[in-house]
Amino acid sequence: MDVPDFAVDWASFPSDDELISLSQVMDIPTQQLVDMPCVTRDNKGRFSSPVKQADLENIQKCSVPIKTRNNNKWALNLWKDWVDNRNSKPETYFEKGKLIPTDINTLNDEELQFWLQRFIVEIRRKDATNYPPNTLVQIVSGLQRYIKNDCNRNNVHILRDDDEKFSTFRKILDSEMKRLTSLGFGTKVKSCEPVLPEEEKVMWDKGVFSMNTAGGLSNAIFFYNGKAFAFRGMEQHKCVEAEQFEILTDQKNKRKFIRFTPRIQKNSQGGLKRKKCDNYTN
Repeated sequence: MDVPDFAVDWASFPSDDELISLSQVMDIPTQQLVDMPCVTRDNKGRFSSPVKQADLENIQKCSVPIKTRNNNKWALNLWKDWVDNRNSKPETYFEKGKLIPTDINTLNDEELQFWLQRFIVEIRRKDATNYPPNTLVQIVSGLQRYIKNDCNRNNVHILRDDDEKFSTFRKILDSEMKRLTSLGFGTKVKSCEPVLPEEEKVMWDKGVFSMNTAGGLSNAIFFYNGKAFAFRGMEQHKCVEAEQFEILTDQKNKRKFIRFTPRIQKNSQGGLKRKKCDNYTN
């Protein structure tokens, strides 16, 4: 059995929502240093030195996953691109007697609902094809987070059923999602073929996985982190640290095993919202 040819660059690596295919194993560099943002602390004494407001803002910013921040930025840029295009059309001015502001936060609730209805129906990909239904929800969620978190408008809940101010928009979004689904958009689920035991053996036989070379060892670690510990995307592979792995011995069977302790994951951020605080607040 021959190892398939492949040529994948960094831009083609999947996000944390996508599985990693076998053909991408060879493209992981042996060493890659990642600069992580941090706040300097004075280690002398029990307490740290006084923090600045900028430090607190940085801590708050870093608590938001990178992918979420990128999604917010992408949704906001899409809004701005749509506004530029819409304002170039004469009917835009006549609908409300003025052009649409580029900053979505300057719209009041009534204006926000009015223009969001048109935005969600009119937006397209760069190749002029429709976005899948779930992507429309992600776009609206990104705009919602910008308005609520960055602009401190905590009374804006575009997608919540109990916010009557945006009930008409939610009906439009729901209808558009059903229409796109009926046309086949978003019905194909991304997946990759499982790696068979015979294929795994070939990787060892061909030296793709090896305990004797730096590249082979890196490939093996990359592969088995995904197989044994369910690493799904590049961010998990890049940010994992050696301290998260322990080599222990099962006292019953006298066999060694590796225990992996996860830290921040996509669905487990380890923050206050993951805690049940009712017993502490009563």
